[in-house]
Amino acid sequence: MRRRDVPPRRIRPLPPSPPAGRSRRSFCGGLRPTVAGPEPRRSGYSPVPDSRSMEPEESAEAVRAICDHFGIGDDVTDEYDGMTAYQILVSTIVSQQISERTTRRICGELFSEFPDMERICNADPARLEEVLRASRHHAQKTRCIISATKAIVERFGGEVPDDPDELMSLPGVGRKTAACVLRYGYGRNTVIVDAHINRVAGRLGISDSRNADRTQKEIERTVPEELRGKLDRGFMALGRTYCRPKDPDCGGCPARPMCRHAKQSSPDEPRRGQGRPARLLTNEGHGAVPIRCNL
Repeated sequence: MRRRDVPPRRIRPLPPSPPAGRSRRSFCGGLRPTVAGPEPRRSGYSPVPDSRSMEPEESAEAVRAICDHFGIGDDVTDEYDGMTAYQILVSTIVSQQISERTTRRICGELFSEFPDMERICNADPARLEEVLRASRHHAQKTRCIISATKAIVERFGGEVPDDPDELMSLPGVGRKTAACVLRYGYGRNTVIVDAHINRVAGRLGISDSRNADRTQKEIERTVPEELRGKLDRGFMALGRTYCRPKDPDCGGCPARPMCRHAKQSSPDEPRRGQGRPARLLTNEGHGAVPIRCNL
């Protein structure tokens, strides 16, 4: 059959638009209508849905209540006492996604074999990686430590910079690592945001975002500067005891009167976490808390 003898192709017209609440497929094919329902639940937590964040007076009251409950004051010692800014930088990179006990053990071995920048710059990457093998992502951490050390020597004359932008220009250094160096290395009242602090701030109502950078900005906006020095220790202690990712113990939480998550929860609804007592922390345990900062 020649091409000119081929009959024209029939084009079927589109069906009419479906009414509201039903998809085109269900309208044309007789399937069940599309019914709008709640979004699927995500693992972990969700910030309190509120159009405005806490006022500074509310935030200050919540921070004071949490720190008073755990006995956290301005003179609390931490694991960074006696460490240089460079050792704090390396320790924070090593502490990514591992416990404080493992971080202390690895850093003790690391600094005993490589006590200064020159040793690390000239170190065999395979040996340094072997020392960090007990931590997660040890190969990536090895590259970050060596690259950041060489950048400090070449660009800053062997001195760890005290400017946040210059710190974050180093390989492997993010906002939280820079905040740890500025806080514990140079005595600045910077805001450190890790998973615990981000979760507690979201549930309290200080921040309405899961993004750590936005949470940091909201904390800086609402929390007075004189309370930021102990906010991270208090929020970390609360996040490990009462304000857990799953099954939080809202009944015993010291911030319950100010917490929007607790206010919006139904008092008659049984909560699985209420029957599980919170694990109380002693004052000695707070020293290792800041070392859990992420990159």
